[in-house]
Amino acid sequence: MNRRTLLEGDRLKKGTLRFLNIRILPNEGQNDYINLFHKLFEKDYAVLVRREKYIVFNSLLSYLDGRVLQGKLVEYTGLEPNGFLDLLRKERVENPEGFDNLGANHRTTFFYFIPEAHRFAILKNSSISPSAIKKYFEGATRRYLDEENILEQEIFIDIETSKDFIDIIEGAFKVLSIKSEFTYSNRDLSEKFTKIFQNKIESSGANKANVGLQAPRGGNIDVGDDSLGKAIIETAKSNGEVEARIIKMEGSSPEKVYTEDYPKEEKISYTLNSIHNVVYNKIMSLFR
Repeated sequence: MNRRTLLEGDRLKKGTLRFLNIRILPNEGQNDYINLFHKLFEKDYAVLVRREKYIVFNSLLSYLDGRVLQGKLVEYTGLEPNGFLDLLRKERVENPEGFDNLGANHRTTFFYFIPEAHRFAILKNSSISPSAIKKYFEGATRRYLDEENILEQEIFIDIETSKDFIDIIEGAFKVLSIKSEFTYSNRDLSEKFTKIFQNKIESSGANKANVGLQAPRGGNIDVGDDSLGKAIIETAKSNGEVEARIIKMEGSSPEKVYTEDYPKEEKISYTLNSIHNVVYNKIMSLFR
C-alpha cells in the first residue's frame, strides 16, 4: 500500500446516514440475518423497483469479525443507449458489442448492515434512494421465502423515521386521525408504555397490526406520554408506517403527514479506514 493510499484512507470525511430496519419474525438471532444477506447475494435476484428500473445485489464483504456486512447494490435500466452494465459480473461495459446479458444507465450504492441490530445504513448522498432499496428487499426476500418454502418466518423492511415526524404530530393543534401498520421488535429501545404495547402484539400471536384512531367531530386524539396514540406512532417509527391527519395551527386546514417523508438522519465523521467502526458504534448507540 503506497503513501497516497494511506493518506486517502486516513482523510477525515463528513456524511449523513439514513437507515432501514430489516426484521425477520420470528428469528434465532443475528445468524439468521447474516444467513439472509448471504442467501440474497447468492440468489442474485433482479427486482423491479420502479418503472423499468431494477436493483441487483453486487457484492458482500464482512468486517469486524462479522459485526458489519458491507455490500453494494446496483440499479439499472435497459432503455438507455449508453452506460451499459454486464449483469453477470455487475461491471460497467463501454462497448456493448459481444455481450448478451446487459442492462444500462446503472447507479451503485454501498451499504452497511449490522446483524446484531438488524439495521441497514447508507450515506444520504447515495445514488439509490431508501425507498427503492426498501422495494428491492421486499421483493427479494419475498422471492427467497417462496423459493425456499419457508413458511414459519416473515421478513419486514421499514425506513427509520425521524423524531421530527413525532414532534410535528405532538405539536399539532389537533390530531384528527392516525392510520398505522406495524410489527413488533422486542430488543429495540422504547418507552415503557410503547414496550408494553409491542409485547401485547407479540403475545397475541400476531406479527403485524393495522391500527386506526379517529377523533370525534371537533375532537382531538391524545398523543401525550403513555397514550395509545403516542405508542402507535413510536412503534411505527422503526417498525412500520403512519399516516396522520392533523391541523397544525388553529384556523389552518387539515393536512396529512406520512412517516416516509421524514427519514431518520444521523451525521457522522469518518475515514475510509474507520467507516465500519463508526457505522457500527452509531447504530448500536441508537438502536441498542
